[in-house]
Amino acid sequence: MQRRSFLAASAAAATTLAFPSVFAQSAKLTPLKFTLDFRINGQTSPFFLAQAKGYYKDEGLDVAIDTGA
Repeated sequence: MQRRSFLAASAAAATTLAFPSVFAQSAKLTPLKFTLDFRINGQTSPFFLAQAKGYYKDEGLDVAIDTGA
């Protein structure tokens, strides 16, 4: 493959991969509510960490977490 063809294919791939992220950010967040079966502890901390770091929003989810009894 020649350099020019490789650069053109790379540019096309990068452009194609960039568009889904643009559309995902403009989409409305999907509400999601779930209840943990435990109180906040080490086992459930990843759920709260993901919420605090915005990982759910990055995936288009508006997550509400209820703690268990």
